[in-house]
Amino acid sequence: MSVCKFCGAEIAEGSKFCTECGAPVEAAETVSEVCDKVEDKAECVCDDAKEAAGDAVGGVEKVVDTVEEKVEGVYDDVKDAAVDAAGDVENVVDKVEDKVEGVYDDVKEAAVDAAGDVENVADKVEDKVEGVYDDVKEKVEDKVEDLKEKVEDKVEEVKEKAEDVVEDIKAAPAEEKVDPKDVENNKWISALSYLGLLVLVPFFAKKDSKYAQYHARQGFNLLAVGIIAGIVMTILYIVGGVFYGIAGATGKGLWVIPGVLLYLLAGAIGIALTVFAIIGIVNALTGKAKELPLIGKLDILRKIFKK
Repeated sequence: MSVCKFCGAEIAEGSKFCTECGAPVEAAETVSEVCDKVEDKAECVCDDAKEAAGDAVGGVEKVVDTVEEKVEGVYDDVKDAAVDAAGDVENVVDKVEDKVEGVYDDVKEAAVDAAGDVENVADKVEDKVEGVYDDVKEKVEDKVEDLKEKVEDKVEEVKEKAEDVVEDIKAAPAEEKVDPKDVENNKWISALSYLGLLVLVPFFAKKDSKYAQYHARQGFNLLAVGIIAGIVMTILYIVGGVFYGIAGATGKGLWVIPGVLLYLLAGAIGIALTVFAIIGIVNALTGKAKELPLIGKLDILRKIFKK
């Protein structure tokens, strides 16, 4: 009795199909035959492969041996070359050491020479610095002496001016202290001091009155300035009239302008004198021994009697 190649069940004789799996009996035989053939072929191939592998292993071993021999030859060559190169390197090192020693000696000699030059330069610089220091010192001392002389001259000048100012203050104080009783008794006559020649009245009549004498001195200042101003005003009026005459003769109005300006200047001087007189009268009547503006410090009487 045969067995099914697929499921292993027993197949009755004369049956064409397996009662278990239904596979055809002829196909099973065919498959079995094919499997047997495949196994045989596989065995042949395996044997061939083993032989080829053996041959390949032998070839590889030969190649390895050849490579080892080649490597050993190259190693020997490299070793020999390295030895030669080491000898060359030693020669190069010796040459470099000699060269370095030569350069060191040159540098050392140059450094010694440079040190000598530096010392010479340092000496020269020190001499130059000392010379410059001496020159600067002399110039500074001369400058200090000049400044000292200028300062001393300036101090003397200021001192002289200060002394003059003190003398002026002493000679003509801005406002003197007066006795109220003296003011009350002599204020009216003191006011005459600012009315031209009437200044002679308090000057001669009240010699014992300090208040009257003070305003008499201020009145003489105004009188003297008034006389000079009168002369100047007269000249200005004359010159102004000349310009007016020229304008009338030539028919050119521009000549009138200088004449007008001169007349205005003369008038301004006259107004200033009038204002000074009014200030002096007010001071006298209000009990103030105060100087007149601008002309109060002249003190002409004191200077005349000093001379």
